[in-house]
Amino acid sequence: MKKLFLLLMFPLISIAQDTNSNVNINQTIGFAKTEGLVYMGNGVYRISKISRFFKGKRGLEKDIREQIIELSNRQNLEYEIINIENSTTRSLDPKVEISFKLKTKEGDNFLSKSEAKKQIIELKELLDLGVLDEEEFNTKIIPLKKMILNN
Repeated sequence: MKKLFLLLMFPLISIAQDTNSNVNINQTIGFAKTEGLVYMGNGVYRISKISRFFKGKRGLEKDIREQIIELSNRQNLEYEIINIENSTTRSLDPKVEISFKLKTKEGDNFLSKSEAKKQIIELKELLDLGVLDEEEFNTKIIPLKKMILNN
């Protein structure tokens, strides 16, 4: 009887766990412990979570918000939530995606080193073309330098 009970309960226990989708660890700029984090570009990140059976959309949203708070506190950054999407998968499991921006304490968007370098190169091209003058270039490059040197 105990064996039969265990056999019947095992599928329920294994299915009831939360799973995350869209994990791209190569683009997470050092946040590998935060599950489901994807860097979308331009300082925007997204965390997606899908629940199986026991956790609803509110619970998933609360979990994701806690991850965002932990992430921003760990990096000494501020955050701004851009979009919250609640949906249901084909198998009727709740899915929540939250898009957000990380910002420095000064209010500048937090970028990865590689993206900050790309923006510096683009600004340098604009300076060479005469679209920006030296003063404008220097003011726009200051926060980018900080991101590269502090990361």
